[in-house]
Amino acid sequence: MNKKYIPDCKLEWYLLGALPEYEQAEIAALEQSDEELRGRIEALRESDAEILAEEPPSRLAERLAQRYSGARGGTVRWPQKRSRATRWPLSIFIGAALLLTLPILIIVVPEFLDVVETDDPHVEIEAVIDTIKIDNASTESDTF
Repeated sequence: MNKKYIPDCKLEWYLLGALPEYEQAEIAALEQSDEELRGRIEALRESDAEILAEEPPSRLAERLAQRYSGARGGTVRWPQKRSRATRWPLSIFIGAALLLTLPILIIVVPEFLDVVETDDPHVEIEAVIDTIKIDNASTESDTF
């Protein structure tokens, strides 16, 4: 018989009743028919009972709050999940910046580079070399 393995973390969720109804029912049915699974679930129940006996939830929460406030140097403030609404201003700002700079780049960059449009790569290289020579010549004449 081919048995489906169920991870312990899923069994813990089953014990907490945190699984969807159909999964709860499926594991409950398997628990009745599978002795090995029943033993694993019973071991998890015993382990949970031992942990709760040693550390009741209220005391555990209090200790965690003390640790958290001590590390933060103040009162306890549990972290809040950030909503998507707080991310919108940054996204809008980046989008606007891109939209504003794109036309400038399209207009200014070709003029600045003095691009020569041709299919012959040698002509483009010669145009760049001529531009460098002109720039160097004007720089040398400025220094005297």
